[in-house]
Order: sequence, then C-alpha cells, then structure tokens
Amino acid sequence: MAGRMRSWREVVASVAVFVGVALTGNGLALHLLGGLRKSTTTALMGAGLLCVALGLVAMRRRVARACGSPTFALTLIVGSAAVLGAAAFGLLSYVNARHFSRVHVADRGRGRLDTRTVKMLRALERPLLIVSTMVPLRSPLEALQNRVRGRANVLLAEYAKQSSRVSFLAFDAASDPAARARLRRELRLKGEVLRDAVIFRYGDDQKVAEFGQLLEAPEKKGAMPRFRGEAVFTGALLALVEGKRTHVCFVRGHGEKLVDDFDESGPGLSAIASLLLADNCEVSVIELPQIPDSCDVLVIPGPKTLLPLHEVQAVRQYARKPGKGLIVLLDPVPPYDRRGSGLEDVLGELGIVAETQHTIINVVRTLAGKRVVGTITTSNFPAQPGGTDLPPQWHPITKDLRQYRTVFDVACPVYVRKDFRAGPSMAGGRAASPNFELIRTAGGAFSRRGVDPRAIGDIKPVRGAERLGPFGLAVARGASAGARVVAVGDSDFVGNASIRAGTSGNGILFRNAVAWAAGREYKVGIPAEPFAETPRLDLRAEDGALAFWATVVAPPFHVMLIGFLIGWLRRR
Repeated sequence: MAGRMRSWREVVASVAVFVGVALTGNGLALHLLGGLRKSTTTALMGAGLLCVALGLVAMRRRVARACGSPTFALTLIVGSAAVLGAAAFGLLSYVNARHFSRVHVADRGRGRLDTRTVKMLRALERPLLIVSTMVPLRSPLEALQNRVRGRANVLLAEYAKQSSRVSFLAFDAASDPAARARLRRELRLKGEVLRDAVIFRYGDDQKVAEFGQLLEAPEKKGAMPRFRGEAVFTGALLALVEGKRTHVCFVRGHGEKLVDDFDESGPGLSAIASLLLADNCEVSVIELPQIPDSCDVLVIPGPKTLLPLHEVQAVRQYARKPGKGLIVLLDPVPPYDRRGSGLEDVLGELGIVAETQHTIINVVRTLAGKRVVGTITTSNFPAQPGGTDLPPQWHPITKDLRQYRTVFDVACPVYVRKDFRAGPSMAGGRAASPNFELIRTAGGAFSRRGVDPRAIGDIKPVRGAERLGPFGLAVARGASAGARVVAVGDSDFVGNASIRAGTSGNGILFRNAVAWAAGREYKVGIPAEPFAETPRLDLRAEDGALAFWATVVAPPFHVMLIGFLIGWLRRR
C-alpha cells in the first residue's frame, strides 16, 4: 500500500513539474511580447516556479538517486542540450513575433487590401489613429448589419498591421458613455463620437466614415448587397493624407453627358461623379472656353456637336500645360455629320487617331448564317514591349483591370498613330512616342464608315465595306510634354446605366484614368466586393457534439492514456 501511494505521489509530482514548466514558459513569453499585464505574467511565472519546486521536493528521493547514478553526467548533458534547444526555439519565436512577413492565401475581400492601399499606408509620415464604434448587437434582426460591422473591423485591423504608424481601437460607444467621453477628451477628437462610425485621425485632422456608406445596392433584385468598406476607408484616408482635393471639371454645352442627370437607367454621369467624390475629388461643371486654373483634370464626355474654334483652341492650350490632365470621351457620329466634334485634330497633334466617322461592330455569334451584333465586352488590356531583356510594361490605368469586365456599347476606333514621335530628345533626333494603347477589341469585330449608331443592330454585311479588327478603344498619352491625356472611343461606358448595372470594370477604368491624369497613380477606384456568405458546415446538435469530443477531447485523452500505459509497462 505504501509503494502504491509513493507511485501516485511521484506521478502527481511529475505532472506538477510539467505544469510548472509550462506556466513559467508561457508567462515569460507573454511578458516579453506584452500580451498581458506585467502583474499577470509575474503571477504566472511565480505559480510555475512554485509547482516545479513542489514537484521536485515530492520526488526528492528519486532526484537524489538520479544525481548519484553513473549516468548522471550524460543525463545532465542531454538536459542542458534540451534547455539550450528550447531557449533557441524561444528566441526564434520572439524574433518572429517582432519581425515577420504576412502572406494572404484567402480570396480577395477577406481582409486582403489593395496593393496601392498598402503602399499608401506604409508611406504615412505621421501617426494615424483609427477608432471604430461598429460593435455587433445581440439581435437576430441585426444579422446582416453585424456581419458588415465585423467585416469592417477585420479590414481596419488589417490597415493597422501594414504600418507601425497606424493604431486601431474598437469600442462600444453606446454602452459606455463615460468611456466615450474619456476617449473624445484624451484623443482630442472633433465632434461627438458616433455609434456605427469609423473615425480617422491623422495629425490634427480627422474624417468620419459612417455605416450607411459601407453597403452598395445589389446588382439584381433579391441579391446580396456589395461591401465597399475599403473604398470608403481608403477614400477617407486619402482626404487626410492629400489635403488638397483633385478638381475634376466636366464640360457641357455641346450635348455632353451631365453629372447632374440622376436617371439610373440613362446616360447621365451622376453615378461616376459620386464615385469620384469618394476618391477625394471635387467635381464641377464648366463651359468652354473658360477653364479655371484650379482644374486638375478636364473631362469632355461625349460632345454631340462641333466645338467652335476658340473653344477647341482653349482645349489645345490646356493640353500643353504640364501637371494637368485631359480626358476626352468621343462617340461615332451619324453619317450626315462630316465634321465630328473638332477635338479629333487636337488629339491628332498628340499622336492619337480618333476615327469618329467609323463605328465598331462586334459580332457576338453567327445564327443560321446571320451575324448577331452585341456590345463590346473586353478584358484585352495590352502591354507595350519592354525590350529584348525586359518584361512587358502594363499601364497604371489598366494593369489591375485584367480580372474585371469592361463593356462598351457603341464605340469608334481610337489608336496610336504609328509614325508619330515626340519632340526632340536630349540626345538629338526624335524621342519615342509617349502614347500607350490601353484597350483593344477582339479579333471578331469590324468597323464601317457612315453607320447610324442608333441602327447598329440592323447592320448587314457588305463585302469590301468593312475593316476587320481588332481595334484600339482607348489611348493614354504620358506627360513628356504638356498634360496627361486619355482618349476613349465611347462615352456611354461611364454613364449611369453602365455603372448601376454592376459593370465594375467601367467605373474602375474611368476612376483610374482620372487618378493617373492628375498624377496620383497611387489613388485607386477600389471596387465593391460581393458580400458572399462565409463558407460554413451546418451540423445537427448531436453531430456538433460528436465533432467536438472527437477533435478537442479525444486526442489529448489518448495521449495521456498512452503515457500512463508506457509508465506502467516500464514499472513491470
């Protein structure tokens, strides 16, 4: 009986030593990493050392015999090696916790930030504080709202992990008014701390993003809304970092599309204007020839009539100003219009050919010998050759658009003039063309001169009257001399009907063009993300209990059982 009691005492002492070592090690790690308060980690290490001491006292006879055995020296060497190995592993873990690289393997939209958002966060010159009061509520009616709040906080935590200058704090502003007042006072926040809001404080300036801005209406009735948290948060951050807003001027007076046309199924530009406002842009409407000096990007969205010579001259002069941006959206003209808009000559002087007298016709398929004409859907964003030993160069406007779809309704060819060269280079002679073809149609498209765009669906093939594709749809001209210029052979692609229909590539294309034309390539029109359900496995209650016992309880129990069995066999 005494021997059995001694055996159990040694087992309990061994467990105490094991638990003591675990407590001491975890307490030391948490102390070094700052995961808990100093008093808590000190208590953990003290409790661990006490358990080790009690265990060794309980096993003093076995310890004494072990120290007096001939193999004690070898045991001491092995034990020292084990301690050194554990210390090296702990040091490696400490270094890894302080200096690490994070790699996302999840799909886009699960906490993964756009590359240009990351670049902007890492280039911050001052501390950025992000305060979120989006706390989930315990109500079954708030299921979708809680998912939005949770997803927003996950995204904001990812912002904080990109730079040591970014701090993120989430708290419940409704349940603790005292904490709300203290936070407002200590952080010197301007205005009241709102519920369901995110406050960005950069230096002495701050911006607020509210819950209602995070969801975008679904594309189809009955579908889930889209989450646009990164677009909202990055837009607020851009407003703080840039200070000055990009002034975008839309021209009117020649039948252009209007930014104050709010018809969701019409050709107006109110939808894209709202997206530009989220990109920290100031949108205004002007009439030529008066162009304000504050105008950073001049947009001429689909003129329907010929511009007078003095207005064309005003555009020409603007295109010669360094640091400015010009975006010209042209459409095919009816067969009775032989003059176009007058901007074709301005673009031609810059090495951009806009054939507004031609209409691109896209053959979707052939049915019973009859060609079916449809819209131009393309993700063909070509790259310019980088040289014999260099990879192809993608343009900043389209380099991230290959995963999206852009749709053009009725378009005209716009391409780079092959024989065009820029002005004299530093080495003498003529420099290479700064023009870059952005978008190209598929090879099945053809163009024809003198087509009424309104009757494009009734086009009949005429041998010899067609020109086969592919065709260029958009060209960008760099700022080697004068303004940055973007010319597109369609203006409907950016209208309300296209933007509201969920053609995300169209909106991103135009917003990126505005950012590039303004000389701010790091700005990005981040698209809204599908608010898909998180993949989950639905189990019955009994199946869930079985899974819990099989994965959480059973493995450690079996390990302990095997350990006791091995100890019993060795004693026998």
